[in-house]
Amino acid sequence: MEIKDVVAVVTGGASGLGLATTKALLGEGAKVVILDLPSSKGEDVAKDLNSASGGDRVRFAAREIFHRNGATHHAIGLDTALLPVCAFRDDRRVLC
Repeated sequence: MEIKDVVAVVTGGASGLGLATTKALLGEGAKVVILDLPSSKGEDVAKDLNSASGGDRVRFAAREIFHRNGATHHAIGLDTALLPVCAFRDDRRVLC
């Protein structure tokens, strides 16, 4: 699947497996939104990755994600089973 310029949303993308996923998606040409805890180093990670990639392809949003009854919930009310990684192109889900 071609993911160049697809926007991928990665929860926990500031460290560990989430960061590895973020880097892999960037390497394939995707744009990435990192969702991670407010206390994470997400802002610094986004700046570092943008510097390394020579562009503005990574954004960070401080969000708390939690699980309830087998579904993933966003602290501000987004209920979805799409996370931890989902990609969008032209307002359509293309990879989840």
